Amino acid sequence: MKKILSEIDQEKHSHADAVFDKYMQRVFERLDDEFEISEAFYLFNAKKRLIINKHKQKRKRVAARDLHIATQFFTPRWLVEYVTDNSLGSFLGIPLKFFHGDESTIIPKDDIKIIDPAVGTGNMLIYAYELLEKYYRQKGVQNIPPKILSSLYGLDIDKKAVQVAKKLLEKKSGLKGFEFNIYAFEDIPNRLLEKVKRFNLKKLCSFFTLWQSYKEAGSLLRPGDVQAELKILEKHAHTRQEKTIIEIVKILSSKFDIVLMNPPYLSSGDYAPNLKEFVYKEYKDHKRDLFACFIKRGCEFLNQDGFLGAVCPYNWMFIKTFTKTREYIIKEKGIYNLMQLTAGGYDKAVVYLSAFVLSNQKPREGYYIRLTDFKAKDQQKYALKAVEKPQSYTYKRNQDIFLQTPNYAIIYWTSQKFLDNFRYKRLDEYLLIRQGMATGDNKSFLRKIDEVDKDLIAFDAESIEDFDKSGKLYALYNKGGRYRKWWGNQDYVIKFDKASREILAKQGNKMPSKELYFKECITWTLVSSKGHFGARYSKNAVFDVGGSCAFLRDGIKFDIFVFLGFLCSKVATYYLNALNPTLNAQVGDIKNLPFIEPDTQMAVEITKLVKENIELSKADWYNRGKKGDFEKIKCNETRLNQIFIELYSLHEELDCQVEDRLITLKGVGNEE
Repeated sequence: MKKILSEIDQEKHSHADAVFDKYMQRVFERLDDEFEISEAFYLFNAKKRLIINKHKQKRKRVAARDLHIATQFFTPRWLVEYVTDNSLGSFLGIPLKFFHGDESTIIPKDDIKIIDPAVGTGNMLIYAYELLEKYYRQKGVQNIPPKILSSLYGLDIDKKAVQVAKKLLEKKSGLKGFEFNIYAFEDIPNRLLEKVKRFNLKKLCSFFTLWQSYKEAGSLLRPGDVQAELKILEKHAHTRQEKTIIEIVKILSSKFDIVLMNPPYLSSGDYAPNLKEFVYKEYKDHKRDLFACFIKRGCEFLNQDGFLGAVCPYNWMFIKTFTKTREYIIKEKGIYNLMQLTAGGYDKAVVYLSAFVLSNQKPREGYYIRLTDFKAKDQQKYALKAVEKPQSYTYKRNQDIFLQTPNYAIIYWTSQKFLDNFRYKRLDEYLLIRQGMATGDNKSFLRKIDEVDKDLIAFDAESIEDFDKSGKLYALYNKGGRYRKWWGNQDYVIKFDKASREILAKQGNKMPSKELYFKECITWTLVSSKGHFGARYSKNAVFDVGGSCAFLRDGIKFDIFVFLGFLCSKVATYYLNALNPTLNAQVGDIKNLPFIEPDTQMAVEITKLVKENIELSKADWYNRGKKGDFEKIKCNETRLNQIFIELYSLHEELDCQVEDRLITLKGVGNEE
């Protein structure tokens, strides 16, 4: 494919379309496999996609003209097989490579309707064709190719992709000149708009106005009940373009047995103003990413007994942003099958992916596959093993258990006891958890602590007033820093005199929670260390957005050291990784940790161990550590793990041992 691109680059063409046509002509001549041809199409725009992604990193929004390029991803065959086997395959009730469903729905139906609402080059429909061909041959059906092609529908905003999809289906079926139900969104011709007005078709007039304004929304457009008006308009549509528009409206108004999709992924921060306006109005509960909007729209396309199979980022399963999407799925739809991939499992996308099947009927139990512990190159192999027979990384769950998790997080791989612990109070009820300051100009206000004369730093201030009385220029500043537990990362100071505070009060995030500055607290680094969370004791410091802090609420019977012991335990890390399996420890995730109160004797022991760890870490930070400190702190951490594992009844899932690399003393710990 790269060789073909290189050949094309060296040739002179007068028009971009001519370059593309020549490229795809050679691709079809030299490649036989439909998925390889599809991948070649994706590769054609690789350079432009790279430029768009660089612009995104600079916070430039994706223009409507580039939306199709920015959001196109090649779906590898094995992922297509997984979602199609478990949606269409389940619907047909035929044995398939990636099929797993103890409650398969076998429905004898002659006319099956399948849609991909973001069809691209048609990967999903190509494999659907193969399954239907197998199904119809088993039934002894005649004239199979046209019957199958009549069942397949697709929509996209990219005209070139649609052209390739049709050509690939021609290749697959051997039929030439077939009138496909696959269309690209285009501008509505003026003559058609005039006819809509002439015949007073008010609903269609309103919808076509929406279409013209937000064409880039594609299949997210909803026509509403326009069937009666559409019949009138259809009688007066004469040109191919007019008839195409009407066919698209029909598709948008229809229900389907199967919805298959790898929808566009685009964060709301990258929406162009026009797209943002549409999505925030029409899909407000799912607005944070286009793929979430497509999940909702895909479910709307489904017949009552249909299935939706999709590939998309797996952050929808956990993070707060997608709470409404999860609530909709868990309460109103059935999670039939779900596979969670690992990083790099889909080498054309820079996201963590999931592949799943939803239905309107809730199964007694859904089947879940967790591949996050495997290397990317081995995922297909382990996915196949998982559908052949149960594995240690496969799970059956009734989705109602997700109703008890914070924000409906789809935590499917843990024990019932782990989930039951969410009935206890959340950490937020004990600790006031806050994000800190963003100065808006770190260069002017922050300094490394060893770059400043110690006489200019207030080391013992306990409030802003106390700081002012000290007459110092700089205050200690918690900025997060490397992964470290108990005490340390005292790397920065902030210019904090009255004149500086007047400036800071007007820029950045304007000094939030300033009444808590300098107070005793627990602080942590926003980005954790490869799935391990660590917190530290702090006092006498201002805190940064990257070094968020937790303060003891009034009236709490435990001291702050008990909570620090919990946050540095394996139990807290286990819950945090389940609530948000990314490298970022968000404030909301800390708040949602369940906290089981220790008895008095436990609390006394926890406090003693934590205070000793703080002193050992402080000595280490100032290079005053002694021989044996490493083993002592490791012993203390092991005992703290043991206490909290027993308290949470998680001994079957966790052990109390601590790896040497997680003892964060300088020179011997993990300083990533």
